[in-house]
Amino acid sequence: MNTKSDRGEEAEDLVEQICHKMFLADFTVRNPKFLKGVSEKEAADFLVPFGTHLLAFQVKSKTEMKSALEKDEKDFKRIEGKISEGLIS
Repeated sequence: MNTKSDRGEEAEDLVEQICHKMFLADFTVRNPKFLKGVSEKEAADFLVPFGTHLLAFQVKSKTEMKSALEKDEKDFKRIEGKISEGLIS
């Protein structure tokens, strides 16, 4: 069974492949770090320059216990809410 860390790593690997195809590998930066005082912090899981904007991706993963066929409207609303919380325009 995959651990939470393994699942997160697998999700990041998939998003990296998507970014490489969409934005090219040379323009995709995984886990960029910066110094804040004496601590090293991660800016995002991925940064991609896009025209005059910088796209930042934070990848989250969760193992769902129910299949899509078992989910009801409440389950899908919860998922939709979590996705909406993560989107910033």
